[in-house]
Parts: sequence; C-alpha cells; structure tokens
Amino acid sequence: MLKESDFKDIYKAYIEAVKLTPQKEVWEFSVNGDFSLDLFEKVNYFPKIYWSSKNSDTTYFCFGKSYKHSSLPIREVKEKSPSYTFFYYQQFFEDFTREKSWDFFPKKELIVPEFLIIKRKDKISFIFQSKDSKPISFLEKTDDSKTQPREKEYKLSQKDWVENINNFKEIMSSQQLNKVVLANEAQIPLCSSLKFSNALQGLKKKRKNNYLFGLALNPDLFFISATPETLIQRQDQSFFIDILAGTRNTSYSSQDLYSSQKDSDEHNIVKDYVLSLLKQVNIKATLNFENQILELNKLIHLHSQVSFKAKQTINIDQLISLLHPTPAVGGVPKEKALELIAKAEKFSRGLYAAPFGIFTKDYDDVAVSLRSFCVRNKTLFSYAGCGLVKGSNPYDEWLELENKLESFLEPVFSWKEK
Repeated sequence: MLKESDFKDIYKAYIEAVKLTPQKEVWEFSVNGDFSLDLFEKVNYFPKIYWSSKNSDTTYFCFGKSYKHSSLPIREVKEKSPSYTFFYYQQFFEDFTREKSWDFFPKKELIVPEFLIIKRKDKISFIFQSKDSKPISFLEKTDDSKTQPREKEYKLSQKDWVENINNFKEIMSSQQLNKVVLANEAQIPLCSSLKFSNALQGLKKKRKNNYLFGLALNPDLFFISATPETLIQRQDQSFFIDILAGTRNTSYSSQDLYSSQKDSDEHNIVKDYVLSLLKQVNIKATLNFENQILELNKLIHLHSQVSFKAKQTINIDQLISLLHPTPAVGGVPKEKALELIAKAEKFSRGLYAAPFGIFTKDYDDVAVSLRSFCVRNKTLFSYAGCGLVKGSNPYDEWLELENKLESFLEPVFSWKEK
C-alpha cells in the first residue's frame, strides 16, 4: 500500500524529470502496489476527481486543475493535446437556474488534472500533466466516525408528486406529450461531516454494473454519482449508447418487468428516439442487443445498446449536445418535456442526470449522472427520477422513487459495515 513518503519521492522524481525534459507535456512514473481511498482523502490537493467505469477495472484518482485548456471545447483539447487525460461535465440545464444551490459548479467545465494516479490491478501509474504542479501536502487526520443521517425531506411532497403526474397524463391524453421524467430532491441533514472517500468506499462495495465517480471542490463540498447509464462511449472508431428505461425492485422477477406494458412503452420511446436522432444526422446505427435485463444492487432495468462506427471524424461536443438529454432523463417531445420539468420541479437539477465523462488517447466514456448526490453545508442533497407515460400510476412511481434512493443511499451511510 502506498504511503505519504512514496508520494514525496515520486514528486521529487517529477521535478527532476521536468528539468531534464521540459519539452514534454506528460510525465509518467509506474510503481507496484495499491492506492487506498483513505490516502486519496488525505491528499490536500483540490479539485479531486474519482472515476471508475462500469466497463473497466481501471480507477482514476485525479488532483488539481490545469487552467491552460479548461475553457476549450473537448474537440480542441483532443486535437491540441491528444496525450492528455481530461474530464468534462455539464449541468442538466445550461440556461436555467431556479436557485443558487449549484453555483459552486460551473454550467459546464473541462478539467485537465495536474496529476493523476491510475490504478490497474497491482500496478499504479503517476501521471503529471503540468510543468508547475504544486508540492503535495496532506490533511491532518480527521474524525473517522460513522456519519449519522437525519430524516430526509423531499422537495416535492407526495401530494405534489401525484398532482404533477396527473397533470402530465392529461397532457399526454391530448397527444402533446409521449413521455416525461419527473425527478425529486431529498434533503438529508448530517449529524457530522461525510467524507468524500467514505461515501465512495460504501458505494464501491455495491457498485454492480455501475459507474462510480465524484468531484470534490473541497473536503465539505462534493458531488458523487453511481449510475448504470452510458450516454456515449468511444473505443477506437466504434461508439456505444445505452438505452435504460423501465425499472423494478429486485424483489420482482425479470418476467414482471418484461410483461409490464408501461415499462415496455417507456423503454421503446427512448430507443426509437435515439435511433431517429442519429439517423437525422446521417449516422447509421444498429442495435447490439435490445430489451435485456440489467441487474444492479437492488434494481433491475430494461437495457438496450445502440452502436455505430465513425467513417469520418466525429465532433464529440456536438454528439453530446445532440443526445443530451435523452428521453431516459428528459422526455418526448424534448422541448415540451423540458418546459414541463422546469415548471414542475421545485429545485435545480444541477449535475443530476447530466453528462460526466473521461477522455483519453485510447477511449472516451461519458456517463449520465442518474442516482447522485451533492454534499454541502453538512446537508446531503440526493436525486432520482421516474419515467412517466400514459400508463403510469402516480403511487407506483413514488414507490419506485423511494426504491431508487434507498438502493443508492444505503451504502453511503454503511461504509464501515462488513
């Protein structure tokens, strides 16, 4: 297991390497061993990003931000510096803010970390992407006691929830709306500070078929998501898109989900929309598979996957803008659904249900931040949503909302339990 002293030795080696090869943009040092979330917590270097894809055993621990490229589009950074690893995120609504609760995070941001630690099995790689990284310091040992949550309070009460869904169904009956996703915010006061690394540790144990990623601006202000949905993934010239819509608790069988007309309709709306959208921009896409069951820790989803090959250079910025938000988190028609969401929800979605991804020289991987939360001012703000179609029952949707939040939050507060 790596220690603080190992960090200091590698930092010295990096300083010497910069002197010897100042023309380089990236310096890499590899060591054998392991890197723990506890040490990740102690490194006093912000912002921090944690990234672990559902499709890979590789984990990224990232520190700092190089401002040289932070304002450029994704495409330009890839063209200028193809060797860089960087991250991109944006808020769900780029031009709408109900409140200032998400002002700490930009509407969209591209972050080139100053240095990264990449963990692959028993090998650790330190990668420096800046010639002027600051010396690495460590936080003093903090209280490691278990965080106790208080009672959660929903921004939309059950009464508000039911009224909104019934209003949406009336609009659907007049053929003005096919599907809309209604989300809710649960506010949970914390008796003590929740550590970034402890929340990640708990979710890591229960991350079956999920991405797990987080962004910390300081020890008391961070965002974390555990999500199964890929917005867009690139491997060489091949691209992949997840279709996830239709949900049941794992107490139900796969057959229960398959036989639900409501869930089937919800899934097909998303699938048909994405295929139609790609066709409009002359992308010939195919279905790798459709209507399979994706099993998570306590939930099951209907799952299809769309893929296509790029015959020419694809502008990833435009592709993200084209796809986000899909009907899995927004609705159909898109503009009408977003208008209704903005009016019905009494909170800002912020980074919830928005794109968050990693870009490397070998692959790109952008997830949709479905189950997620933000911690600020000793309060946890958690988010989940439900897809609504004509056959939706408001009370069933409320139960689905509670199931999603419970399955996501339970590991966050039980990270010390074996």
